[in-house]
Amino acid sequence: MRWYFSFPVGFFQSQLVLGSLIVVGILTANISAVQGNMYSNEKVTGFAVHEYKKDEVNNSKRLKEALQAYTDKHYETARMLLEPLAIAGDFKAQTALGGIYLLGQGVEKNYGIALGWFRLAADAGHDHAQYFLGKMHGDGLGVPKDEKAMFKWFKLAVKQGHPAAKLFLRKLINEGHPQAIKLDAQLTQHVKDRYAKAEKAAHNKDYKTAVRIYRKLAVVYGYPKAQFSLGLSYRNGLGVPKNDKLAVDWYRKAARQGNPNAQINLGVMYSKGLGVNQNINKAMNWWTKAANNGYLMAHVKLAIFNFLIMGKAENKKHYMLEAYKWASIVQKADRKKISAHDDTSTKFIIDAIKNNMEPAEVAETRRQVTSFLAKFEK
Repeated sequence: MRWYFSFPVGFFQSQLVLGSLIVVGILTANISAVQGNMYSNEKVTGFAVHEYKKDEVNNSKRLKEALQAYTDKHYETARMLLEPLAIAGDFKAQTALGGIYLLGQGVEKNYGIALGWFRLAADAGHDHAQYFLGKMHGDGLGVPKDEKAMFKWFKLAVKQGHPAAKLFLRKLINEGHPQAIKLDAQLTQHVKDRYAKAEKAAHNKDYKTAVRIYRKLAVVYGYPKAQFSLGLSYRNGLGVPKNDKLAVDWYRKAARQGNPNAQINLGVMYSKGLGVNQNINKAMNWWTKAANNGYLMAHVKLAIFNFLIMGKAENKKHYMLEAYKWASIVQKADRKKISAHDDTSTKFIIDAIKNNMEPAEVAETRRQVTSFLAKFEK
């Protein structure tokens, strides 16, 4: 099986231009200088770093100027701006220089020099450099193909949320590559462990730490449990200022991934008009999704709201049958999982409705209840 693949022409260039992190430049040193001991002279590098830190404001401007020069295809200008920054240890400039040599823009392609600059930036923690370094090892550009090295660098890039690295890993997983599947399992466990740490922090009322971890897991990994927990943090103002709109945003992200807790809470926000315009239909749609995931609280919500709507709706019969169905489902649930309030409420709904139902309607509703519950039987 071919476990690696080459990206189309233009892909690397689009990645290098991605965001303000990517700038470009040209290195005039030879390959041996980069792969060897380029910075062995401590006085030279020490002076470079000192000068770089002394003028950080202007250096930031040079990065922006270099990006513009690259966009305008003025590679020589970009090189002059980026070289001293890269030598001083700016990992963005180092990644950019590696990209220039990888693509051969304004200079002859030289994979060895590209690898050298990528390695410096990757060791500094730059996710783009880690991704490119992994890709070059995977494609055998400048080095023999090395699956172990490829996954080593991809793992670091994915842990920082690098989109192309995640996409590439997912492709390998779909192809059934065992090392990719193993790495995915490791990353999944890493996410679970981090989430457990956040939950422990929240339990100990260290909400700021919990939110910091939730946010990274939610943004970088798109982890639905973390997205829900972040939404809950905004809803309750724990570790962050209370913000119902942001709570809705994070609930929605998790709900779209099938998280039942987020689906039920998003429904509540719609039902009460919190952080979003009130919309009972949307509330019930989200509760239905949660109910179909076997979430008992959603069954209760649907029973109660269908019962309340029943008296005001034109299609009274529809809401009556739905209320009866969901209330009946609640009554057949594990008694240990039903609160006294929910038990009383759903019994009341059944008693209030059943005398107004035709025998055929009762039979059909019971059939629907049996069919629904069968989906969750082991």
